[in-house]
Order: sequence, then C-alpha cells, then structure tokens
Amino acid sequence: MSLSRDILGCWIVAALTLAACEGTEAVDGDIDAGTFPGETLTSWYTNVPGGAFMMGCDSSSEPDCDLHPDARPDHEVWLDDFMIRITEVSQRDYQSCLEAGACTPPSANFDPVNPVYDGTPVRNVTWEQAAQYCEWADGFLPTEAQWEKAARGFCSASYPWGNDPPDCTLAQYADCGAGPIDVGELHGYCLTADVRIVARQMAGNVSEWVSDYYDPSYYENSPAENPPGPATGTKRSARGGSFRDAGPELRTWVRREAAEADDVGFRCVRPSWFGEP
Repeated sequence: MSLSRDILGCWIVAALTLAACEGTEAVDGDIDAGTFPGETLTSWYTNVPGGAFMMGCDSSSEPDCDLHPDARPDHEVWLDDFMIRITEVSQRDYQSCLEAGACTPPSANFDPVNPVYDGTPVRNVTWEQAAQYCEWADGFLPTEAQWEKAARGFCSASYPWGNDPPDCTLAQYADCGAGPIDVGELHGYCLTADVRIVARQMAGNVSEWVSDYYDPSYYENSPAENPPGPATGTKRSARGGSFRDAGPELRTWVRREAAEADDVGFRCVRPSWFGEP
C-alpha cells in the first residue's frame, strides 16, 4: 500500500518539526495558519508533556480563593503526555463532521458557509455533541486536569499568558465587544525560554466543555495521577470563560458547571505519541 503525496509530505514535516497532521497532529513551537502547505491552523494539535503541576486556586498568590471554594484545595496532579487542539473547534470544522454524517447540528448560531461566521467557534452544542465530534476526529474531550495543565502551560500562572490581567489583545471577554471571534485569532499563551504549549484562546471567546462531571467538592479527594473526574453526576464542567465573562473569570483554575449555551464550545485532545520530553 502506498501513502498519498499529501500524507507522506505531512509525515516528512512531522519528522522535521515535531509536528503532525490531521489524524496525528501535534505542534511544538509557534506557527501560523498557512505555515504548512494545504493545512490550516485549526487542524493542528500541540503536545503537552507529562509530569506534575499544581491544580486549583493557590490562596498564597490568589486573593479571592474563598469566592471559589470548588477550586480548593490546590493540589499536585500528575498527567501523562497528551496532545490538545491548538484552537477551539470552528463552525467550518464542525460542518465537516456533519457532512460525514457523524454529528448533529447545533441548536442555534450556526452558519458555516458564511465567511463572516465560518471561522468562529461552534457553540450551542451539548456535551454529547461535543464528545461525538471529538470521537469522529479520533480524540476525546479533555479532562479538567488536562485542560488546566494545557491552559497553565509552562508558566503555571493565573492566566494562560501569565499573571497580567487580560486585555483585548490577549482574550475575547466582556470588555471586548459582543460575540466570539475567529478561533486562533488571538494567541494568549505563555512562552518560556525554550518551550511552549501553543494552545490559543484557552481564556475567553467561548467556554469549553471538558469530559468531567461537575462536582464542587471533587478536589477534596481527587486522584493524584490522571484524575478522570467524578464517576457520576448531573451536570458537566466547562472551562476558560467566554466573551460574556469579566476578566477574573478567565483565570486558568476557575471551574463552572455548564449547559448548552451560545457561549460554550469545545476543543479535543488525543494521546501523545511523543513520549517523555
């Protein structure tokens, strides 16, 4: 069996750049749409190396942890390597799943053939619809722990980009006008001297479904290694804040229960094939 030219070329790029294409995508380093011929930013994932990080609200550095008891206590969590999609899933992306017969339409705010909206995040999808898309894309929704580690990056700060409060060059939130903007339009991630996790817009634009049931007391007894979330529940969790939220609600550790809404979208994760960094 021979590989198509596009797939073979993609694997050559992957070998040279620690990146991968649709089907196995991952990226280390800074990229922009169009960097790789025939690919768009929204079809790429970034690798998140495994290891320990502090999850939750640290009362020694955050002044209002008492207002967020569901994010306490802060605790050390160990995660295996994984890959997370660089951008939220766009309307154009979701339309591909519809055309394949693997997804069902959102309940509202969906116009994927309109160039004004096709690059904005798909929203008004239920948790089940988001999970269905990720399964079609050979992935799954991130756990809360995976989402928070990717959002914190290697700076492990209050916001994905660091400890400075948000502005409209970093995130789409309540101070920046009505509605979501195109996925990937803002960077808003943390850079270190030699490595980065390039997941964009982990704060603002739309809140993002995660796989976990929402349990406000889960951190009191969650596993220290690869926590899967509560076994049962009635509501699912979402992370990241949205275009409706004030700046402090965009912090990496803020938790919330969620329902289908016009400010809730999602992104997917996959197991990593990089192994130990």
